[in-house]
Amino acid sequence: MEETVEATRARVGSTPPLDPGRLTIVLTTSPIKTHPSTRLIEEVFESAAVLAGLGGCRKIIVADGVKVREHDKFRSGICTPEAMANYGHYLSRLDALTKTEGSPLCGAELLALDERHGFAHALRRGLMRVATPFVLVAQHDRSFVRPVEVSHVLDVMKRVNTNTECTSSGRVNYVGFPTTTTLSHETYVASKYGLAVEPVTIPVRDAKVTGSNPVGGEYHTGEGSCESPPRSSWSRSTTGRSCGPWRSRTCSTSWRGSTQTRSAHRADA
Repeated sequence: MEETVEATRARVGSTPPLDPGRLTIVLTTSPIKTHPSTRLIEEVFESAAVLAGLGGCRKIIVADGVKVREHDKFRSGICTPEAMANYGHYLSRLDALTKTEGSPLCGAELLALDERHGFAHALRRGLMRVATPFVLVAQHDRSFVRPVEVSHVLDVMKRVNTNTECTSSGRVNYVGFPTTTTLSHETYVASKYGLAVEPVTIPVRDAKVTGSNPVGGEYHTGEGSCESPPRSSWSRSTTGRSCGPWRSRTCSTSWRGSTQTRSAHRADA
């Protein structure tokens, strides 16, 4: 039985809010069989607010266009006229929710694309509107299910990237929050590419000492350290990214840290 965000909040608590000037949420959406229901995307934004402290951050929703055909093939952006009508109804509901007080989507900017772009190009359209130093790339069916201190992740990315070259143990411009599939990333890379992935230990501030969004304080490699296996490719799942260096040369990692800096997701479609 699925656990709701409210049940998760009651069980594990919530995460302190992040400074909205540090990060923007860019979420991509496209047709799925549950449309016109908006339940999934509402859960994503609610979980980001409660479990990741991102309720006050700017939210950009990029709705990809579609190709109408006789049979549905949602992953390729192809849908029937009926599914197209459901998607249009879904977008109308989203637009209303962005203007509804109390909705987790309230204040979000909805960018509906006229043509099918695909994930990468649709995401690029959203990133062009981002002004913050960091961005959380999310999808409409991936919700946080554990608390995560996003401020710790951003602190590490900022500190490690200062005066650091992009080497095997250098820059961290892309952080992927774990899913059930990425938890076995090392095994996957070894079996598919014959490569050994060596995790990199990165120090973070101790949340018990300096709080969720610390200023000053010391870094250490004890209880506050995080193990980050390098990624072999970019992921379409929920990720935190630096908005500067990623456009040129990016070293990517899959974040595998302590309870404060780790999250899993649920895919409902």
